[in-house]
Amino acid sequence: MSAKIRYNANRFNSINEIENKKEHNDLIPWALFLKNPDSEVIKMLEEKIKELKEAAEMLELLSHDKKARELYESRQKAIHDQVTNIIGATEEAREEGKKEGIKLGEEKGIKIGKLNTAKNLLDMGLSIKQVVEATGLNKKEVENLK
Repeated sequence: MSAKIRYNANRFNSINEIENKKEHNDLIPWALFLKNPDSEVIKMLEEKIKELKEAAEMLELLSHDKKARELYESRQKAIHDQVTNIIGATEEAREEGKKEGIKLGEEKGIKIGKLNTAKNLLDMGLSIKQVVEATGLNKKEVENLK
């Protein structure tokens, strides 16, 4: 169950109160900015929060200049495409790593199985040569089991 949180600049008594709340939730100034970027509260917060001021300046610039807005949108699309490519490459690498891990695990399991079989064969009295032939292990590996 998700609760809707509504931020209204009027519910805060002062800028200091917003800043105090910001320590617990960095999104409060941003929620207020998105709701009404031209409010007096936001203008005061811009003086104290550098990123908020930058966002307001960018919004102002983009809202007046069609060419700048198109350039911004083009840049955002390029960034989005880069992120998508990185995520795709990361997923491929993760999948490849997973397959390699499974392969290594299988190989290790097979090796442990052969070593256990060799130990049992030795315990049954078979010679090292017979155990090497039966398991495919090398002579040194079998000798180390004694």
